[in-house]
Amino acid sequence: SNQFDLMIADGNGENATPYTAGETGTFGAPIWIPNSDQFMYPQGEPNTYWLGSPGALPKQLVQPMFNPQLVDRTSVVYADRSTSTIELRYMQLDDSVSTLIAAVSGSESLFDAIRVK
Repeated sequence: SNQFDLMIADGNGENATPYTAGETGTFGAPIWIPNSDQFMYPQGEPNTYWLGSPGALPKQLVQPMFNPQLVDRTSVVYADRSTSTIELRYMQLDDSVSTLIAAVSGSESLFDAIRVK
C-alpha cells in the first residue's frame, strides 16, 4: 500500500502505538538520539526532519537538513544545500536558530561530527 507507520512501544515491544504515518518516498527511518527518549525522522518534503518523543507531538526542525549528524543528545550538525553554496550548520534540537560553521562550493558534502570539550 506504500503506507508506513512509525510505532512507539515499551522496551519489551508491548503497548505499540502509532506515532505518525507516511508513504514511500516521503517518510524515513528514525534516528534515535543517544541517552534520551527522543528521535529524529525524515517526513514530507525532501530533507525535512522532525523531532519526536513518546507522549509529545512531533516538532518540525529547521529545514532543509541534508545528512544530519547528531553531535550529542541536544545538538545536530547538518548541511544546508538550498543555495549554490553548501552551508555546514550547527543547531540545538530545542532551538530553531542554527549557526553557520562553514560554507563550501561543490556538488557533494561529506562530513562527520563529534563534540570536543
